[in-house]
Amino acid sequence: MEQGIVLGMLGLCAAEDIRKRSIPLPYLAFFGIIGFGMYWYGKEMSLFSMGAGLALGAGLLALSCLTRGSIGMGDGFIFCATGIFLGGAGNLELLMISLMYAGVWSLGIIVFRKTNKRVRKKRIPFAPFVLMGYFTILVGKML
Repeated sequence: MEQGIVLGMLGLCAAEDIRKRSIPLPYLAFFGIIGFGMYWYGKEMSLFSMGAGLALGAGLLALSCLTRGSIGMGDGFIFCATGIFLGGAGNLELLMISLMYAGVWSLGIIVFRKTNKRVRKKRIPFAPFVLMGYFTILVGKML
């Protein structure tokens, strides 16, 4: 059930990020509350692990402030919400896989569109790569 909730949350965020280039914070707050409720109901994860997952998202929020928005605030809030469900190690794994997918996509943009300099400065939505990263983690667990 937990995986379905995270998959649904990331799917909604990815669709909104592609369409509007922003992530609605009420969605993330709603899913965060569900995550805390599931923790108190089931307690499958330690509070320390959940805190480590939240800390990773908070670190991304701090980087967003330091880079003046080069990293979107919504991306940091996504990792705060996923940290509640995945814990510190799972959230770090999700971040690394997502960054790998975004890096490959960005490299493709640079290589195949190097003649148009305006395209090279284009911002890409990160939430779809987080969704792909989570899907990769789920497939890896099944194998």
